[in-house]
Amino acid sequence: MPLNGGGGGSGIECLTGAAPGTHSCVVHAKSGTFVDTLSAAAAAPVTTLRHLSLDGGGGAEVIRTLHDAGAADPRVAALGPSALAPPTFHTFPSTDGKVTLQGAVYAPDPETHGPGPYPVVVATCASSFALLDSLLCST
Repeated sequence: MPLNGGGGGSGIECLTGAAPGTHSCVVHAKSGTFVDTLSAAAAAPVTTLRHLSLDGGGGAEVIRTLHDAGAADPRVAALGPSALAPPTFHTFPSTDGKVTLQGAVYAPDPETHGPGPYPVVVATCASSFALLDSLLCST
């Protein structure tokens, strides 16, 4: 979301539309275009080429879809929409209360796997930034 110079609003303008998810964009300023990859919990990633509106009209026109992972991979369609149920997202405080932790729960379909209880797999991911933060904060 670029800053659009203020006006009566917040000064922020959404260029990628209202689709929920995370957008990863690479901009080519000279041509006024950018590649936008939308990744969402409920759908396979979609990559589009968009044109920036330089007249302040807002938004970014889709020139073409470059890749739709859901349409390109027949295995996704073969699974059907219920097989790829999105996770439920949760946040909770760390034991010391200094950090908000985030989690995603991928629950099995009770119609396929029964009512449970189910085994739980806990996976953690810590980037090098997390290590760097802990080193910087501990000194």
